[in-house]
Amino acid sequence: KSGLTYVHPLLRRNNWASRSLALAGNFNMTNVDEMFEQLISEGQHPRDYADTFVMLESLGHYLDREVQYQYDKIEKSDLNGQQVSHRIEEKLDIPFLLKRASKLWDGGYALCGLIGCGDTFTLRDPWGIRSAFYYFDDEVAVVASERPVIQTAFNLKKDDVHELQPGEAFIVKRNGTITTQQILEPKEKITPCSFERIYFSRGSDYDIYRERKKLGELLVPEIVETINNDFENTVFSFIPNTAEVAYFGMLEGLEKHFNHNKAVELLEKRDQLTPGEVEMILAKRVRSEKVAIKDIKLRTFIAQGKSRNDLAA
Repeated sequence: KSGLTYVHPLLRRNNWASRSLALAGNFNMTNVDEMFEQLISEGQHPRDYADTFVMLESLGHYLDREVQYQYDKIEKSDLNGQQVSHRIEEKLDIPFLLKRASKLWDGGYALCGLIGCGDTFTLRDPWGIRSAFYYFDDEVAVVASERPVIQTAFNLKKDDVHELQPGEAFIVKRNGTITTQQILEPKEKITPCSFERIYFSRGSDYDIYRERKKLGELLVPEIVETINNDFENTVFSFIPNTAEVAYFGMLEGLEKHFNHNKAVELLEKRDQLTPGEVEMILAKRVRSEKVAIKDIKLRTFIAQGKSRNDLAA
């Protein structure tokens, strides 16, 4: 399937601003069947089975109920139609809405929503599977799945950008009020997506960079055993490009191991070595080269099937 209908944000349109909802995010739900059945039990007839649409309708359902609840409280006042609508928009309880809607959600998600009246929210799953970072000041409020993009766009230091904690929501009301609230209790074992942190995340992030270097360094004992300590006939390289940072960590670990071996050899033979032999031992280095070079003609392009032939030479 393709087209704007399947591109985030997805829209749930309504003539009432407070009932309109736009949804975007990074998520993969594991219990779509259960969520789908819940919507049916509430009397709905969902038009699509995909988790994105089910999430949209799940949130939309509880948004409708929250709006109706506020309307029932306000309708007997002296306010007229427009005033009632504005008062409902002011009184919308986003944390309560999120708590009710997310009870059944099971999976990893960093979910962003925009209500037609101008309220926005971001909710992170209680397992911390999907990442989310935020920054705000007197002029802007921003949420992204990675810290470096916020730092780059707004010229910020690492400590200026905060991580949205598991189960926590970042909420911006239409009047500019910004809060973070715990919506779901964090799970006892926080399990960030390993693929996202190791492979998919930007290597320029402060923590990601150090993690990847450490991963490379931790490979050293197994590598040394595999090559039987034969550094003279071994060349080290990396593939794919995202492995480069881990490669640097591996080289540093290999250099430490290599230097230790050279120190041991020098001490054991210190009474027998000539200056030339000492120089030869000290000159030994880990052989590192760039073996796989990705030619620009081999780069990957993502396109719709109907236009793919236009890209072929």
